[in-house]
Amino acid sequence: MERTIRIFLPVQGDPSATLAAFRDEPIRWLPAGRRGERGLTATVRAGGISRSVLVRVGDPWVVGATHWRSLRWDPLGDDEGPGRTDRLLPAFDGELGLHVLEQGRITLILDGRYVPPGGSVGAAIDGVAMGRVAQRSLERFLEDLAANLQERADLAMQPQ
Repeated sequence: MERTIRIFLPVQGDPSATLAAFRDEPIRWLPAGRRGERGLTATVRAGGISRSVLVRVGDPWVVGATHWRSLRWDPLGDDEGPGRTDRLLPAFDGELGLHVLEQGRITLILDGRYVPPGGSVGAAIDGVAMGRVAQRSLERFLEDLAANLQERADLAMQPQ
């Protein structure tokens, strides 16, 4: 059973510099973003563990005051391939948005879907407890991403 999730996170900083950072190459702002043999990877943290995910980020597009990019990830094992322990981390498919208002307010948005691993048993566990873990993991991912965007924006604002 597919679950939907939507998270909003206010972001501090200069709107135009933050937007420029968001429109830049994803490897520059994804949490622990790096290029691997299979493509772009990032890190998702859940509780005390961190897992690598294979990430696909689409080109930016604009709807109103929100700049969007598609975002999809699939869990990777320690050897950059699918791992047994990563069956606990679901794949994610959604959109990442940066909403910029004229007053200078910026909000990062994560809107997407995941299928709890483990079939009907996994869906039942997700409904009772793991859904909160998934929510918190995605919140941490967004917080890490926002920190990276803010760092990139701050660097761009420094005099050369």
